[in-house]
Amino acid sequence: MLNLICGTDANARNAALTQAVRAEAEGGRRCFLLVPEQQAYISEKQFADALPPYAGRTFEILGFSRLADSIFRQRGGPEPASIKNATRSLLMWDTLRELAPTLRRYGATGKRDTALTAKLLKAVTELENSGVEGDALEKAAATLPADGPLPDKLRDLAEIYAVFREKCRRATGPDPSERLSLLVEMLRAEPLPAEISVFVDSFTSFTYPEYGILRELLRGDRNVTVALCLDRPFSHAPHFASVAETTQRLIRIAAEVGAEVRQVLLPAPSGLRPASLEVLADRLWDFSSGRPAPLPTDGSVTLLRASNRYEEAEACAHNILSLIGDGYRFGDIAVMVRDPEAWRGILDAALEKSGIPCFYSERTELAAKPLSRLVLSAVRAAARGYRTQDIITLVKTGLSGADTRDVAFFEEYCETWHITGKRFCDAVWEMNPDGLTDRLSPRAEEILAAANRVRAVVMPPLVAFSEALKGSEKIADRCRALYTYLSDLCISDLLAEQARHELSLGQVKEAGESLRLYRFVVDCLGDLCELFPQAPCDTEEFLSLLTLFFAGADLGSVPNRHDCVIVGSAATARFASVRAVLLLGVCEGELPRAIADDGILSDRDKGVLDTLGIRFDTRAARQSAEELFYVWRAVSLPSDRLFLSCSAAEADGTALTPSLAFTRTAYLLGLPVGEFVPPRPTDGSAVATTLHAKPLPSGTVLRLSQTSVQDFVLCPYRYYSTHILRLRGRKDSTVGAADEGTFLHFVFEQLLRRSLGEDGLLHLPAAEELDALTDRIVADYLARVCPIPPDRMDARLLHIFARLREHARLMLRDIADEIAGSRFIPSEFEQSIGGGGPDSLPEVSFALRDGGRVVLGGKVDRIDLWEHDGQVVVRVVDYKSGEHKFSLDEVRTGEDLQLVLYLFAACSADPQRRVAGGAEFLFATRTDRRTEIARSGFLSDDRSICEAADASADGRFTKKLLRRTVEEMRELFTEMQAAVCSVAERILVGEAHKTPSEKACRFCPVA
Repeated sequence: MLNLICGTDANARNAALTQAVRAEAEGGRRCFLLVPEQQAYISEKQFADALPPYAGRTFEILGFSRLADSIFRQRGGPEPASIKNATRSLLMWDTLRELAPTLRRYGATGKRDTALTAKLLKAVTELENSGVEGDALEKAAATLPADGPLPDKLRDLAEIYAVFREKCRRATGPDPSERLSLLVEMLRAEPLPAEISVFVDSFTSFTYPEYGILRELLRGDRNVTVALCLDRPFSHAPHFASVAETTQRLIRIAAEVGAEVRQVLLPAPSGLRPASLEVLADRLWDFSSGRPAPLPTDGSVTLLRASNRYEEAEACAHNILSLIGDGYRFGDIAVMVRDPEAWRGILDAALEKSGIPCFYSERTELAAKPLSRLVLSAVRAAARGYRTQDIITLVKTGLSGADTRDVAFFEEYCETWHITGKRFCDAVWEMNPDGLTDRLSPRAEEILAAANRVRAVVMPPLVAFSEALKGSEKIADRCRALYTYLSDLCISDLLAEQARHELSLGQVKEAGESLRLYRFVVDCLGDLCELFPQAPCDTEEFLSLLTLFFAGADLGSVPNRHDCVIVGSAATARFASVRAVLLLGVCEGELPRAIADDGILSDRDKGVLDTLGIRFDTRAARQSAEELFYVWRAVSLPSDRLFLSCSAAEADGTALTPSLAFTRTAYLLGLPVGEFVPPRPTDGSAVATTLHAKPLPSGTVLRLSQTSVQDFVLCPYRYYSTHILRLRGRKDSTVGAADEGTFLHFVFEQLLRRSLGEDGLLHLPAAEELDALTDRIVADYLARVCPIPPDRMDARLLHIFARLREHARLMLRDIADEIAGSRFIPSEFEQSIGGGGPDSLPEVSFALRDGGRVVLGGKVDRIDLWEHDGQVVVRVVDYKSGEHKFSLDEVRTGEDLQLVLYLFAACSADPQRRVAGGAEFLFATRTDRRTEIARSGFLSDDRSICEAADASADGRFTKKLLRRTVEEMRELFTEMQAAVCSVAERILVGEAHKTPSEKACRFCPVA
């Protein structure tokens, strides 16, 4: 007899089963309860508490696999299956490699495409669970039109299925699905005694072999009782569609074997929970009923929206602490999401930060652990020539032997110099961590030393491992090479130390996983050697094997304490009873999850096969119904409180919308949606919207440069971060504007100094000598800032330096032409303002209103002098690597004071004799694939000065310079002083707020 117990209340179903089992136990009759594996622990505890002590002699709780093991032990049969998911992945990979030449659609990339291997394994599992044999696929392929893609798919699948199952049998004996099929045959030949009663609970569906077992158990006079979560046997509710289909299939099976069917519908108890929870349980997916009458506000359901997933996790922790304050225990609370792995590192971190003990009920994927990342990145680095991303991934696992702080410096250094390939194998690195500069700051010295330490620790064993892989042909040899590499790194000791550290932090689960990891990986290598003892493979195939193994392997654990919050998936987690549920991620496409039709056989393909009598239990409609069921089960679980939350956006800013479950709850209960605002410290430690630095006392002497003034004008926060806090921005060996300027300054200074004779006159070399001299100066500079031999430079650096060399040549020729026809003589180079040296220009200092002073410093690229009528006319030239236009407005605001400041400082060196003649930027521009030299600045309108500066017929060297009278240049000096004093006084009062703009943020090192 088939007894169907239907009801939506788990407690009612459990009570009915308990009563029936107790009656069997009291009568001394044998019986067993079949439950899903993840439900076994809860059921054992529930029945142990509810049944008399002697019930254990006749009552047993089993899963279908354990039932098979028990019967095979009694009657004789195959040993318990030991094949793991990871092993199945490896065998599928081997199947694809073997069949590649004959497969029509999946032979080209199968042996290296791990994603395809995973998809085919999923497809084969679907075939097993649906009871579809390869012969049926072959027949269907012959029936279908030959011009479509489906017949080739089916033929490939049939061939793969047959070879894969044979490989599984040879490797480990019958797999779990086949064992259940063998049990069906054994029960058909020799049924269980009729007096043994069978109870089935907590299933929503069954696989084809499980249906076969139930069919055989229903034969004869045996009582088979199945409890199902269903409002009625032939329910039309969308969320019960999958369970209703299961019920109808059981009824059909009972009819086929002549078993009587008795249906019991358990009414859902009312009044035991708050009214809002009752309404949700009854009407969440019932779209035929209207909105209920307004309910009294009982506070049992809370709807919350957070800015992003991180704040949603923070809200979860906040609500749990609130429940604890109301007298709840941690064990009374469950947190449910659709995909716990997507929340790992976010949700658990938020709970840990709030001191909330929690347990992730999902198995930990081995691919997420540091050891698997170390192994895969090491093999990948060896196979692909030490790519930067592979080396960085390896050292960041924490298992490479390198110091954690050194690793951060190592990564920064590699990014700065774009280190990749054989450059990781250099004996020592000498490139400046600050990029293309010959000045090695103390911070740069520390980074360089740390980078070399990491390289010295990481690379020798990795190089030895790479050489061992190159000398290996068989999988077993490559496994030995990997084992040797792990032994060289003392991985076992490192993981033991890591476990001790995790244990000291109270992370018992993580510590246990760390201790098991090394043995797990060693066993993996052993499995590979046993499965493929003589099989050859290259390094890329070996990498695919390891990737598949780690992707298919996981680690399970049990809670390390009784009173803790359980975090689980809405689809798989099982709970006995909880008072409060927090359901997170109730966003469109996430909960309920959108069904992805991305398998080998699409839903359309399965529809075609359905017309040919080949039925799959994984159709999209059924999966959609199951997703609705998961949501309903989650909201129906709590007895007291329910929290639903969603995020407004992903971490990258992608907008999210609440799912139908969220909006439906708000509609049914008439609840407002609260916005979660993260609590901020109230002790004054919070960062204000407008940032302020500590004001400086009156009388302070403030030292600034033109650059620091410009940074403050653009953004006070940028000035404070870079010049006060001295935060280090990301460096790069790519030549930036500042690096190009330094390069040009060096080349021009060296050439002009070498050309300045003892008579004080400039003796420029001839054109052919000029290029050769330029090349020698450039080579000297490169040797100083980039100690990489030219034959080992990458194409990027070679191109950059070639471009700079060409710019320098063009500008030097232009400078030579200008100087040849000018009465101004380049006399001073790289002159420091206020440097304190004998050749330095005097400092520029202005008094402030509070009694303090602002002192300006800097370095002038070139000062040209012309003695005329007892005076010395001064011109200032500043070299720029790119276009730089002089602006009078930017002088007044303080954004660009460089030319005015430098001219003012140069004239201050001898104020009695020196007079201002002008100042200019000299730069190269590229238009229409041509590089041209241009100037921007200002020049005295005195005719004699103009003629002295430019003797060319067309005045091409000065015609684009602004003309200023003597009085106008004095006004420029006055405006420059006013701008500097204004900036200085704002700095002294502590202004440090952000003023974002494209100009301020584009090149900001702390943006």
